[in-house]
Amino acid sequence: MRTRIKRAGRGSALITALFFILIVSTLLMGISTLAVSHEGLAVTESDYAASLDVAEAGINYELRKISQDASNADQYPGSSFSMNLGDFSVYCTNTDGSTPWNQPGSVTVISTGTVDGISRTIKITAVQQDGGGKYAVYALQSGIANGHPTTIASYRSTNGSLLFNGNPTVNGTVVFNGSGTGWSGTDPGIYSEQHFPNQVIWPTVDQVANQQFPDGGLSYVANHNNNNLVPQIVNDQVVANGNTVVTFYGVPGGANYYLTNLILNGSSTIYFDNTNGPITLWFGPNGGTSTITFNGGSAAIRMSDDQSNPVRMYVATTSDFVMNGNTELDAGVYDYNANASGQTWGTVVDNGNPVVDGSIIATSVILNGYPTINYSGEFFSPLSTGYYGFDNNSWFEVNPSGY
Repeated sequence: MRTRIKRAGRGSALITALFFILIVSTLLMGISTLAVSHEGLAVTESDYAASLDVAEAGINYELRKISQDASNADQYPGSSFSMNLGDFSVYCTNTDGSTPWNQPGSVTVISTGTVDGISRTIKITAVQQDGGGKYAVYALQSGIANGHPTTIASYRSTNGSLLFNGNPTVNGTVVFNGSGTGWSGTDPGIYSEQHFPNQVIWPTVDQVANQQFPDGGLSYVANHNNNNLVPQIVNDQVVANGNTVVTFYGVPGGANYYLTNLILNGSSTIYFDNTNGPITLWFGPNGGTSTITFNGGSAAIRMSDDQSNPVRMYVATTSDFVMNGNTELDAGVYDYNANASGQTWGTVVDNGNPVVDGSIIATSVILNGYPTINYSGEFFSPLSTGYYGFDNNSWFEVNPSGY
């Protein structure tokens, strides 16, 4: 009898042990399944996040590409590239979604990143950076500033070299555009500087004239102008001495004057009445010689306070644009031209104490003495941009979804 009881107890213990093993095994299988599932989910989440990183890498790739040369943009349906983390495809469109992208100008960049079969697409809008004409002074080949009191407000930019003697004041940033640009000699080390890889391409005066007057460019302006509004213009020339006052008038749509020489001496004054419209002075002939000089203690060019009607001066001749004495210039000066063989010219020279409230764009700029250049508006626009950069608040994901 006792033997049977002992055997029954041993059988009960065995069943209990087997039941316990079954429960533990079930728990272990559940834990293993959960661990495997969690690992798979973690991998998927990692790939989901990584695909966004790869898509953004595609955006950065394209911005760099079009900044170097917009004509190399990846157009729809795009190009695909591989990297260690995954693959991306990217292309450009116009901001309204149409294709192909008509550069230059604002652009929409669309990039899809793919990692282990998981894809995400993002879209951004890029705008031209450092591409406007917002410069107090822009020297396309060389710029020289002598004398500490020289003051340049806003930007001082160049496609070539700069030489500053006496540490002139720059209330803004010294900008160099192009891989070969920089300081002529030792970097003063006291200015805020920016360097961009591409040169900024500016049109010549001849190109500007041809664009504005397709019927003949500067030659057309020589024969179709508003010179009759200024009695002192004789044979396309203005020579003002003593206390002479010469007034150029704006007209609706813009007044265009053509001059071969402009000379101010003594206390003579040129006044721009731009109340009724913008005013443009064209100096020709193209590639010829002229005299553009402001001499004396109070020779000046002033304009009305209406900033909506800018005053511009385009110099197509090979002669220097020279300001001496206490000249005041309220205008934008554009002195950059070239011939068919690519020879360029155009030099603006500021001597004495001239004050320029406007903008100077020239092949070469020489600032001597105590000039002050104050940027007061965007007078001129280049043909190219320095680089393309992200437009604020333009990033978003296309058709975001789970995985």
